[in-house]
Amino acid sequence: MSAPRQSMGVASADRIVVRGHDLCRDLAGVVPFGDVVFLQIVGRLPSTPESTIGNAVLTCLMEHGMTAGALAARLTAAGSPEAVQAAVAAGVLGAGSVFLGALEDCAVLLGTLHDGHVRTKAPLPEIVRTWVRRTVCDGGRVPGLGHPIHRDQDPRTIRLFELATELGAAGDALHTITLLRDTVEEETGRSLPINADGACAAVLLDLGFPPQLLRCYAAVARAAGAAGHVAEEITRPTTPLLLSRIDELVPYEDPSPLFEEQR
Repeated sequence: MSAPRQSMGVASADRIVVRGHDLCRDLAGVVPFGDVVFLQIVGRLPSTPESTIGNAVLTCLMEHGMTAGALAARLTAAGSPEAVQAAVAAGVLGAGSVFLGALEDCAVLLGTLHDGHVRTKAPLPEIVRTWVRRTVCDGGRVPGLGHPIHRDQDPRTIRLFELATELGAAGDALHTITLLRDTVEEETGRSLPINADGACAAVLLDLGFPPQLLRCYAAVARAAGAAGHVAEEITRPTTPLLLSRIDELVPYEDPSPLFEEQR
């Protein structure tokens, strides 16, 4: 077995190389940070359309207001202000099936639907409708669809799809998720818009991202958002108010009756 190797980066006395590029000569001050993120994860610098869409995805995923992750970052910053890196990390660690993880779940689903179409030669609408009837109509969820606030249209989806179309980067994944949304609406009578996770999954898949790397890419954006919440918490604290009202919002309940009922 050959010795393991890495191609991420190496440093010498007078030079730093990142993915085959001289950091100081080729990247720093030359290539936007979002493009370097693309380089780190994909292994090459993006084309112009890839750069535009990739940076747009990072921007769309960065800030979501006072979400669970943002609160985790703020509360950690309040408890450990000397370790802001821990607070930023806390804001990212909750990226799972409910928050941010749907990005990867949606990408896997879109890939499965498209692969089923290619493998069986069955029309894609038939493949999608079969999946919807088997899953959604039995109460299952569709990753990438629906939003508690943007009930009609997610403005981030509109923008990302506009960019993909304008730049000639709209492909199979974007077509598949649009078909999925339309089929869910036809079969259930419910209008579920394509949310940011679904839109980002589609446009990144069409750029060639492997599904298992999408959450990694999105985590970079979420870290930037968490850093913003940490910075604001340090300068304009919200934690004291939250903690002062916690007993009011979540009152204590004597567990004794519950224990009696369980006996």
